[in-house]
Amino acid sequence: MKKVYFLVPIIGCLLFAGFYWNFLSHHAEVERAQKAAIQKAKEDKQAKEIADRKKAYEDAIALAARRKAEKEAREEKDRLEREARQAKLDEREKAYSNQEKQATQLRHLNDEIRAEKEAVAKIQDQIKSYKTEIEAQQKYVALAQDNEKNFSQILTKIAAVDKAAADAAAAAAAVAKNKS
Repeated sequence: MKKVYFLVPIIGCLLFAGFYWNFLSHHAEVERAQKAAIQKAKEDKQAKEIADRKKAYEDAIALAARRKAEKEAREEKDRLEREARQAKLDEREKAYSNQEKQATQLRHLNDEIRAEKEAVAKIQDQIKSYKTEIEAQQKYVALAQDNEKNFSQILTKIAAVDKAAADAAAAAAAVAKNKS
């Protein structure tokens, strides 16, 4: 029995050593497999995070580019609207300026027309006065011509009477000479 006390623990140790050895050889592999799985999971997770970051970075770049394009389009649209608005304001200002210019010209022309109408009225009044003066002078000329005719007739009558008186005086002188 002394051998039993000695052999049972040795057999137990040997069995334990066999199980332990089996456990160690498999455990190391299992542990390596677990570590490899954990490492692979970490690497996959990191790769996924890198891929996600890369995708997010690309998305952010694309979004920034889209926003930049939208901003440029908006700025271009605003610039075109400002230019169109400024062109319309310039056109309105030009139209207003032309309107004011034309209104000023119209006032000047109306003043000139009024002045010319007054001048024409004065000239027409002068023409009327000249016509009445001409008519009066024509009447005067007609009277003067009638007077001239009358005076001519009177002068011819006077000349005839003077001739007759001279003839009578010459005849009286001839008669007186004949009588003497």
